[in-house]
Amino acid sequence: MIIKDMLKLILFASLLIAVASGCTGSSTESPAISEVSSNSEPYLDISSADARGFGGDSYSNSYGSSSQSTGIFVNGSGKISVKPDLGIINLGVSKTDKTVSRARKAAGTAMNAVMNAVKKSGVADNDIKTQHFGIQPEYRWTQNKQEFLGYKVTNNISVKVRNLDNVGDLIDEVANAGGDLIRLTGISFTVEDANQLAVKARELAVQDAITKAKQFASLTDVTLGKLIYISETGSNTPIPMVKAAGIAFSEAADISSSPISEGEVEIVIRIQAVFGIV
Repeated sequence: MIIKDMLKLILFASLLIAVASGCTGSSTESPAISEVSSNSEPYLDISSADARGFGGDSYSNSYGSSSQSTGIFVNGSGKISVKPDLGIINLGVSKTDKTVSRARKAAGTAMNAVMNAVKKSGVADNDIKTQHFGIQPEYRWTQNKQEFLGYKVTNNISVKVRNLDNVGDLIDEVANAGGDLIRLTGISFTVEDANQLAVKARELAVQDAITKAKQFASLTDVTLGKLIYISETGSNTPIPMVKAAGIAFSEAADISSSPISEGEVEIVIRIQAVFGIV
């Protein structure tokens, strides 16, 4: 009997502890305020930390890990638009013939003429780089039968043009030099040294994040606290391009000058930041 009485007392005590734990387990966490990805319209997501998946005394998400379970989460972006100072022309020659030797000879003659034209236009040797040289057989299918066309020799280079006013004239010169074998695969414009521009874009991104955090705090009637976490999530320098992929310039050679417009390039920095709520 003594043992049974002791077991009953232990069971009763366990039930009392379980009931007490259930009564004190409700959460009183402050809300978390988050801006969703900038790919969609910003909105406020206000919910308990546990409901957001942060839970307990810490969270770990795309913003990293922190001892804070509440806060204001924002994205910031900064953009600088400038005129480019460097043009990059991707061009080359292509020749198909029944034998490799004839294809190579024709392509070599054309490329030598193209290289001479490029250098005469004022482009330095260091600004000319071979991108690809290849020899491969060419076939085509006719009436369910494979027909051998010959061997194709391609030789492609990239040319950096620092005087952008010369881009159009340079294209005309290489078109005349390469004749029907010339190929222009693309023209792009960029900024050679974007580091200083990135510094300014980063400043704008931080200012953007702070402005958003202050607005969210005002809209939700909370006091903005200190910065808890900040991270650069991406950067890019979109390059406007003029493309003329794989076209021959036999007709273009009749044009007095090829019109080229370099436009502007953009330096973009994106950040994420977390601020505390006081």
